[in-house]
Amino acid sequence: RWHSGGAEWPPTGTGVEVDPGQIGLTSISDPFFFSASGIPVIYADAQGSLVSASVTDGTAANWVFDANPIVETPEDAYYSSPCAIDKNGLAAVFFDQRSAAGEPAVISAAIPNTSNQLIPLDEALIFPPEGFLSVEDPMVRYHDISGTYHLWASMWNGSEWSIGHAMSLDGLDWGTLETIQGLPDNSAAPVVQTSRGRFELWYSSFDGVQWNYGSAWAWDGQQWNDAV
Repeated sequence: RWHSGGAEWPPTGTGVEVDPGQIGLTSISDPFFFSASGIPVIYADAQGSLVSASVTDGTAANWVFDANPIVETPEDAYYSSPCAIDKNGLAAVFFDQRSAAGEPAVISAAIPNTSNQLIPLDEALIFPPEGFLSVEDPMVRYHDISGTYHLWASMWNGSEWSIGHAMSLDGLDWGTLETIQGLPDNSAAPVVQTSRGRFELWYSSFDGVQWNYGSAWAWDGQQWNDAV
């Protein structure tokens, strides 16, 4: 699991794998790992802008940062929690968009232009549904069997978290986020993979004292089973 620190996740014996000091940063957070044309890539949040690191020798040890953000960030915006997808004709990066750190978020996306530069869309894609103040931590997957895109996100109502789920045929026009079923109360931070024709979820839940990690699986992305 790629992460940005915490006592529960001790580092490997090789130490820090992805060092933001290469581009003059002290820290990054919310790393998202994926493969781009066979090359391992990580997108991450760097205090309000989105950065990338990749390896070209086929390993996951020799990471090199790109000195430029993957998306140009306006002065009045704060981007975080990137998630990339390149499936069924859609290449995009989804991310949280805020006016400043700590403010409520919506979910936006950027798609490549003809020069393969990622350009943010003019309007946000996902807004908090009724009763919620913020929606963040997007996770987008394409389901080959149904031919649909699925998005999960953390939703904050002012007192506790829950995870929402929406579907799309093209990855850009989304239905309404609906709270998923089968998880403990106060769950957030969804990470989803597709495997064996089903969705597999890792999440965090707050028990009033600490955050705990859990997992579950679902056929449809909405009703989850065997949450632990």
